[in-house]
Amino acid sequence: MTSISQGDMMTLDLNRPLRFEGAHFKHWKQKMSFFLPLEKVATTCITNELTTPVENPTEEEIWNHVAWTKSDFICKNIILNGLTDELYDYCNTMSITKEVWDALQKKYDTEDVGSKKTLRIL
Repeated sequence: MTSISQGDMMTLDLNRPLRFEGAHFKHWKQKMSFFLPLEKVATTCITNELTTPVENPTEEEIWNHVAWTKSDFICKNIILNGLTDELYDYCNTMSITKEVWDALQKKYDTEDVGSKKTLRIL
């Protein structure tokens, strides 16, 4: 059983999830799914960008767009900071959080399915 020394405990940052390094995506995704609601930004992972009507937007529509943009910025940066440098470089070019989340799911959830098929064959 591994124990954490007091010095190591002082350096742990409990305010952010562990870094995803390309393995065990399902576990990392679950931890992010618990962490992002704590920061009140989880909905931006599953919603596309809210568009403000070009002509005569109401004050509420403007406020909703600004709030969504702020949440998306925070959520995207939390996710990007939870990635290795290589994955960060790949995902940083995406414009909204949903694109980042969907790209990671497409790449790593697919690998999980392949592993399950291999196990069934054995």
